[in-house]
Amino acid sequence: MVKILDNLYEIAYGYGSINTQGQTMTKAELIEALSNEAGLTRSKAKEIVKAFFGEISNALAKGDRAEIRGFGSLKVKKYKG
Repeated sequence: MVKILDNLYEIAYGYGSINTQGQTMTKAELIEALSNEAGLTRSKAKEIVKAFFGEISNALAKGDRAEIRGFGSLKVKKYKG
């Protein structure tokens, strides 16, 4: 699993097989890149990406902060309005 997360990190930073050169990488492109880089089926790569973002979404929904060292952190910020 650590190797797969390393692959997600490399792909996100453009070290993997897809380098979007400042453009937006779609979820489908991430799945394709993970599949190619890790030698997984598209189905397995899709399952991993869905689980990865699902866990981040669950943490944010509970009011927690999600931190991926070397990548960034996410948190929900509430505004008055």
